[in-house]
Amino acid sequence: MAPPETPPIVRLRRRTTFGECWTANFSPEKRGYMRIRLPGGGREGIHVFAYKFFVGPIPDGMTVDHICFNTACWRPDHLQLLTRSENAKRCRRAMAARCKRGHPYTDARIKGKRACLVCRREWARVWQREDRKRKREARLSNRPGA
Repeated sequence: MAPPETPPIVRLRRRTTFGECWTANFSPEKRGYMRIRLPGGGREGIHVFAYKFFVGPIPDGMTVDHICFNTACWRPDHLQLLTRSENAKRCRRAMAARCKRGHPYTDARIKGKRACLVCRREWARVWQREDRKRKREARLSNRPGA
C-alpha cells in the first residue's frame, strides 16, 4: 500500500520563503506562475490554491490577482479577486509610466492602444526615409538604358 500523499498546503509551506511576500520555490511555468499538484490529479496555480484554502471559493468570472505583483507570492493578504478586465488593467505593462525605451507615455492612442509618441515619430521618420529610398531606386531602375 502506498503511503498517503502529503497535503498540498504542507508541500507548499515546506517550499516557501516567508517574508513580506510568501514566495514559493517551485519552477515557474511559461507565464511565470507556480503550480501545485492537487490530490486526485490536476494542478492549480499556487495563488489560486491559497486563495481558495484561506479565503474561500472564487466566483465565476473572477480571477485571483497579486497585489504585490510577485507571481510566486501566495500570502492571502497579497491576493484579491478581480474581473479579467480589471486584472488586465492592473498588469505591470498597463501601469507602466514609460515605454520600453524610457520615453514617458502620453494619453495618445493609436488604433485603440496606448502609444509612445516619441517612438512612433522615430519609426515614421525611418520608414519615410526608407520608402523614399525604395521609390528612388525603383525610378532609377526603370529608366531607359539603365
